[in-house]
Amino acid sequence: MKKLHLICNSHIDPIWQWEWEEGASATLSTFQSAINLMEKHDYVFCHNEMNLYEYTERFAPALFSKISEKIQQGKWQIMGGWYLQPDCLMPEGEAFIRQIQMGKAYFQEKFGIFPTTAMNIDSFGHSRGIVQIIKKCGQDSYLFMRPWSGYITEQLSLPAETFLWEGYDGSQIKAARITDYNSPMGETREKIENDIAFQSDVAIGLSCWGVGNHGGGPSDKDLTDIGALIRESSIEIVHSTPDAYFKDVSPNVVYKSSLVPCWVGCYTSMIALKQKYRELERQLFFTEKIVSVAALRGGINYPLERINDAVRDMLNMQFHDILPGSVIKAGEESGFAYAYHGLRILNEIRADAFFALCRGQRVADKDTYPILVFNPKMFDGEQIVECELSIEGTEAFDKEYSHIVLLDEDGKRVPCQTVKEDSNQNIDRRKRIVFRANLTPMGISRFTAIPEYRPNVKYPQNEDIVFDNGEKRVRISAKTGLIESYIVNETEYLDGSAFAPVSFDDYPDPWGMKRLTVGEQRTQEELKWQMTLGENPTPCSLMKTPDGVFKGMRSLQVIEDGEIYLAAEAFFESGLTRIQILYKLYKQGNAVDVSV
Repeated sequence: MKKLHLICNSHIDPIWQWEWEEGASATLSTFQSAINLMEKHDYVFCHNEMNLYEYTERFAPALFSKISEKIQQGKWQIMGGWYLQPDCLMPEGEAFIRQIQMGKAYFQEKFGIFPTTAMNIDSFGHSRGIVQIIKKCGQDSYLFMRPWSGYITEQLSLPAETFLWEGYDGSQIKAARITDYNSPMGETREKIENDIAFQSDVAIGLSCWGVGNHGGGPSDKDLTDIGALIRESSIEIVHSTPDAYFKDVSPNVVYKSSLVPCWVGCYTSMIALKQKYRELERQLFFTEKIVSVAALRGGINYPLERINDAVRDMLNMQFHDILPGSVIKAGEESGFAYAYHGLRILNEIRADAFFALCRGQRVADKDTYPILVFNPKMFDGEQIVECELSIEGTEAFDKEYSHIVLLDEDGKRVPCQTVKEDSNQNIDRRKRIVFRANLTPMGISRFTAIPEYRPNVKYPQNEDIVFDNGEKRVRISAKTGLIESYIVNETEYLDGSAFAPVSFDDYPDPWGMKRLTVGEQRTQEELKWQMTLGENPTPCSLMKTPDGVFKGMRSLQVIEDGEIYLAAEAFFESGLTRIQILYKLYKQGNAVDVSV
């Protein structure tokens, strides 16, 4: 090695084994310490997350001003430039763009700076899909740590530790895997020397150092030890930044895959939190569309600040310990707090926009119910819509039950199916309908609902469910409760059962948090805890007699059959676990929905 770039930093999780207030205080303490040490030592401190700078600006404005001075002097460097370090596998593409763009706008406004290197050194894997996003948002390189190299434990073997990472669209950015972002207090020299040994085959190396994982950063002893190492070493060792390192290297090895696996248990943890994140993500993008249309038509003023508040909630939920589910209970609750805060904001904004777009609608005719639908898409075409409404119900529903007939604006009948509503009250008043219609692009479509009373339908039970619409043929077995055949245009796409639920024995240390010294390898037994879901996969069996909350149900039963889809549900068990699988077999096309 001829040259080594030293990256002084301090990894700070705003929320992990603590709540955000403690994360904020660790930030202020670390930042102040880094500033104080600049009075005695000549070094460069690097730090990333925008939200931590916002904490500093809010809670310690004098410290924030001092940081601004050091940035202008080149002693403090903005690193990464994103809002925070998100999980890099689960958010959708547009959500990643918001991470980068919100950080970029902030750092350019406050400091006139945006780093060329993106950085997620604590995320648990990285999707290949983010390569083109990073590049098109103006960054040309990427710094990461996991999946680990053999420095700590071998999770992913790469052709080189610094390489060209190629996205799905063929775009490329430089990427480098660091050995570790931390160095123990007072042991930084040893950590740097280990990094030099690990990278002995490269001309230009990289070493991240500084106390982290709950703040700390550089220390007086470590800076003194580094000064001695710089004087004594035959290698050129420089205090540097990720941007400077990548300008200094020209990798030619190309890697064309996602950077996985690492700690796969994260992706089966805290599922309710993950689902609530996805809801927030969807509702944000939908709300932005409807409010844009309403604002352009003069119905409302675009509520930019409130939208940005909801964006912040989404970005905070993406944090690489919240969304994967590696936080304590208080951290999980913080995640839900972000979700519900953002969803409430969006709910209010969406209502403002929707009612503004619906102004001027004619009064409904007697005994009819208007259904108004906003289409967020910029093109027409048939879509499936689902909604609930209240009608004037009947009391004779033990023999006949009200179904909804739906008409479009021209009075033509629309394919519509009345299905089970959310309510479980024994009243024929609340209705859920599913219908298929052509909707006005980026606008409101009006439909008319009319109740129609029909005899109740009883469905055949305890036999295979076979559905065939000429395009797809699906068979759900009465013996297994599983889809055993899925044929589209005469081609069978299954080899055995589909969507079979399985339970695993978990591990005592699924996160691989056992402390190791540098160079000490985990055993294969310990390594698999991080790389697999568990041991002894046990298929769940179809219940003979559903019990508990499923008491009174049949093992496999058809519950809906109308113009839009046939729905069936099956009930499974494994020990004390009970599982419901719901199948929706759509009458048109080859789609099947499965929910658990």
